[in-house]
Amino acid sequence: MKKYILIFSIILILGCQNGGQKRLNEKENVELKMDTEILKSLNDSLNNTGDYQYYEKYILKIDEMIKKYPEQKQLLKVRENMKEIFEE
Repeated sequence: MKKYILIFSIILILGCQNGGQKRLNEKENVELKMDTEILKSLNDSLNNTGDYQYYEKYILKIDEMIKKYPEQKQLLKVRENMKEIFEE
């Protein structure tokens, strides 16, 4: 069940990346893609190991992205979904 929700979170992140391209300039677009790749790798590490440190890093990174890209409203949903999964 948790893997399905994590996969859903990745899809939301990718949706943020594609949906916000019209509002972001070239530099911000590249940075958003790099940040998204970092989130994906943290998510993969979390799924493979189940280590809580990856969850903490994931939440810190998503918080940083929310501050950096406030127009990407789906990032809030991704963070809330991740917190729901691990606070059960």
